[in-house]
Amino acid sequence: MAESPSLFAEYLRTRRNALRPEDVGLPSSSGRKVPGLRREEVAELAGISTDYYLRIEQARDLHPSDQVLTALARALKLDDDARDYFFRLARPRRHTLHSPALSSSVLRLLDHGSRTPAYLFDRNHDVLAVNRLMQTLSPEIEPGRNQLIDAFAGYAKAQEQEQSAEILSGWLKIVRQMLAALRFSSDPDDPRLHEIIGFLSTTYRSFRPLWALHEAKPLTAGIIEVHVEPVGWVEFCWQALELSTAPGQHLVTYPIEPGTRAAAAIAYLLSPRQSGATDARPERLEP
Repeated sequence: MAESPSLFAEYLRTRRNALRPEDVGLPSSSGRKVPGLRREEVAELAGISTDYYLRIEQARDLHPSDQVLTALARALKLDDDARDYFFRLARPRRHTLHSPALSSSVLRLLDHGSRTPAYLFDRNHDVLAVNRLMQTLSPEIEPGRNQLIDAFAGYAKAQEQEQSAEILSGWLKIVRQMLAALRFSSDPDDPRLHEIIGFLSTTYRSFRPLWALHEAKPLTAGIIEVHVEPVGWVEFCWQALELSTAPGQHLVTYPIEPGTRAAAAIAYLLSPRQSGATDARPERLEP
C-alpha cells in the first residue's frame, strides 16, 4: 500500500485532534492553540519521547514496534475496531486489488435462502448479488449499484427537501457508518476506491468533511426500516458477515423473528401474487 505511511500519520493527527485534555485526565485551559491534544501530551501518555512521536506522526519512522503502537492506541483511546485499523495502517499487507470471483456455493446459498432476504457486497460497498426475496423487499439493492453512493444521494435529497432534523440525523448516521466501514475494509491502492471517493468528492459537499473524520469501523449488525405495502414501515434486523473464502466480500442477511411485523411483511411478499421476480446476478459496476 503505497499510501499507508501518509495515511497512518494522518490518522494519528486526526485522532489526536479529536481528543480533549479532559478525555485523558489532563486539565483543560482556554489558552490552548490546538483543537485537541498536543504532541507532547500524546507522547507522555504513551511513554515515549516527543521527538520520537513527532517522527512517527510525520511518517519519518515507518517501523514503530508493537509495544509503541499499543501504547499509542491506549493513549489515543482507540476502541478495538479503531485499534485493528490503526495496526493495519502501520503493518500494511498487500493483497489482490480485485474482488474474488463470486463463489457458486455462495450464490446457491442466496438462492436457497428463500425465506430470508440476503445480498452480497464487497469492501467498496458495490452490490454483487441479491436473492429474490431481497430484490422484492428492496428493489434499489441490485447488482452493479454502490450502496455508499446511493446513501449520499438519499442524504442530499433529504437535505434539498428540507426534511425534519430526525430524518436528516438518520441519513447522517447511515452515511457515517458506511464511510467508517469503507475506510476500515478498503484497500487504499484500489482504483475502484479512488473512483468512488473522486465521484463523491465532486458530487456531494458533505462528503469531504465526513471522510476527513477518519472513522473506521466494520458494519456487522443493525436495524433498518423498510416500507412494505400494505404493512407499512417495518423494522428489520440485519447481520453482515465477511466470507472467509472470499476476503472483502460480505454477506448480509435479514433474520426473521416469528410473530413480528417483519415476519408478517415477509409472509405477504412470499404470497403467490408477489412472486415472479428473478434472482439478480452480477453486472458491470459504475458510480
